[in-house]
Amino acid sequence: MRRLTRLNATLSIVLEDTLLRYFVLLFEVVESRVASELLESFGLVLDGWTSSNRHYVAIFAFFDSATGNTGTAGISAASEYYEDLECSSRRFLLLAFSPVETEKDLSAQSEYDLIADTLSRYNKPWNAVKFMVGDNCSVDQYIGRKEGAIPQIGCASHRFNLAVKDYLKKEDELITKVHAFMSKLRTVKGRAILRRVSHLSPLLRNGTRWSSTYETRYVKLQPLIV
Repeated sequence: MRRLTRLNATLSIVLEDTLLRYFVLLFEVVESRVASELLESFGLVLDGWTSSNRHYVAIFAFFDSATGNTGTAGISAASEYYEDLECSSRRFLLLAFSPVETEKDLSAQSEYDLIADTLSRYNKPWNAVKFMVGDNCSVDQYIGRKEGAIPQIGCASHRFNLAVKDYLKKEDELITKVHAFMSKLRTVKGRAILRRVSHLSPLLRNGTRWSSTYETRYVKLQPLIV
């Protein structure tokens, strides 16, 4: 590992223009490969999120391929993947992964324009889209209605997250206290104290991940710090 690190640390200088040129060339190769594998009809899976104050949108094409080439070679039957995910013909292709150019305008129309631009880049019309999978927000519903009868399939994970939040509502006061306590443990002083009794780090609850409420590690850490 050290030898490999030294080899990579002694690379010759690469000019910024050269690096950018090869980035563009790589992008063109990948885009061409995706276009060659994309079928005439497919579904779109949309996912948007915010990180470090930037909003990103990912657009996937989803379809059933008769070739059975899922790109998951090497995954054994004994892996942690559930059987219902091991479909030999299911394909996901990432068409776009992009920050929103105008974050002041996160309207349905701006997301519609992003999808339209992505489809045109692969020479695919809107009628090639047979269904859309989103997080049930008004933006995705607007797009489905705008293009006519595109079936809108709500995100099952999003719906389940809402259901769990509703189920845990009666314990909201306790969960809020645990979240505040774990936040204090994440400070510099809190981590220093915690390292004396455990190698575990505190985790915070994420509003969009129902499982994060159970993964804060409070139950494991509580006997050590009380």
